[in-house]
Amino acid sequence: MEINYNKRIFFKVEWLMVDGSTCALRKLPFCLVLFSLLFCSNVYADSNSFTISPGIRFFDYAEYDDDGSFLDGEKDPVLGIGGNFEHRTPNEVVIAVFGEIFAGTVDYDGQLQTGFPLTTNTDEVFLSLGIGIETPFFLLNNRTVFFTNVIYQLWERDILPTLISARLYEVYQWWEISAGIEYFFLRESARTLAIFGRVFYISNPTMQVDLTSDGYGKPILDLGEKTGGELGFEWLTSYTQNHWIGLLGAYKFWSFGRSNDMTVVSDDNLTVISIHEPRSETNNFTLQVVFKMNL
Repeated sequence: MEINYNKRIFFKVEWLMVDGSTCALRKLPFCLVLFSLLFCSNVYADSNSFTISPGIRFFDYAEYDDDGSFLDGEKDPVLGIGGNFEHRTPNEVVIAVFGEIFAGTVDYDGQLQTGFPLTTNTDEVFLSLGIGIETPFFLLNNRTVFFTNVIYQLWERDILPTLISARLYEVYQWWEISAGIEYFFLRESARTLAIFGRVFYISNPTMQVDLTSDGYGKPILDLGEKTGGELGFEWLTSYTQNHWIGLLGAYKFWSFGRSNDMTVVSDDNLTVISIHEPRSETNNFTLQVVFKMNL
């Protein structure tokens, strides 16, 4: 293995070519869903309700060099499931605990440092857990509610090895602090139809990269704090007094800025490299079937 000393690198590209040997794959933990379904609150619910929502997410991620040129990207659908528990107070304030997990293998399209094209697959796991509060306010014929929430996000990204590149395993973590508005076109006793939108601030985003096979440990890079947004719709209809079925669709987008350069020293203290995380953009569209039960 050759390493260029004191050389700044794009580890997303260069570390894929450092070790051409096949690495043992680390299995990503796939835990059972806890809670999910952002913004799926029904104004006609009883004091408590539970929602489960299997679905599909169309994942689209890309990284860019400092000059704006494309470095690498990942794109493909992944499957998942979510859940949501809500408590509605007598004054129509809703307190929710929710979460979701999506996982799957997507196509990776990038290049080595030499510019040689590289295609492989990436195992992805996306986990989110959050709490939220929703309050009605008197606008547009009482069809509008305001919500705010705090969401913890975890993304495990395992770029699989090829004959010319080594495995690259990364873990992203961040917090989303968001506020939004939901507007109901329909607020009937047996069905609802709403659109929603929110903006969110990304707090304390980090990315840990596993370089232990090359003797550089697991450095953690601080990503730039950024904002994002989400737009979507929610339709629900009742088929019994306490059971609902529906559909939720949401388009979500955000970006991370380039991290600062980090100097990494090898375990034997003989070599030094500099790494950073390139600027990235993410666009997701998620479609979920909603099953809701009033408790």
